[in-house]
Amino acid sequence: MKAGTMNGLIGANMNVKLAETPMRVYSEAEAKGDTGAMERAMGYAEEFSQKAKECSDEAKEALKSEAKEEKEEREALLERRREEAAARRGETSGRLPEPVDTAVISEDGKKASQEAGAPAGTGAGGLAAPDIAKTYTESRGAVDMQAAEPQICVKA
Repeated sequence: MKAGTMNGLIGANMNVKLAETPMRVYSEAEAKGDTGAMERAMGYAEEFSQKAKECSDEAKEALKSEAKEEKEEREALLERRREEAAARRGETSGRLPEPVDTAVISEDGKKASQEAGAPAGTGAGGLAAPDIAKTYTESRGAVDMQAAEPQICVKA
């Protein structure tokens, strides 16, 4: 609770307590039959009751205002967290995958690779392609599976 709400609640409570005294005076005046004192006491009691109602209304308004402010703060915090999460997702998608292994090929290795008939630095030279595995379907037919081309990152 903030100051506005507390002020309204305390004011309402104090005015209700202050209204008890004129009501006691009213009861005593009624027992004595003093109508003048009864009217004055009722006027004071009504005045305190009216002030208590005003303070209560102020507290209600302050409470509504505080609830609205808290809701806006929560929404702003939620939006900020969403933006941070989106930024983190953007950063992770922009990053390279895990570091890759690299190989440095010596001049002798480059010459040997060229002699084997492969482009320089690819590391592919004279090696036979692996056997292609076959996959069989439920109808016992063979399906040829093509092997993916190996991807090698070489820094020359």
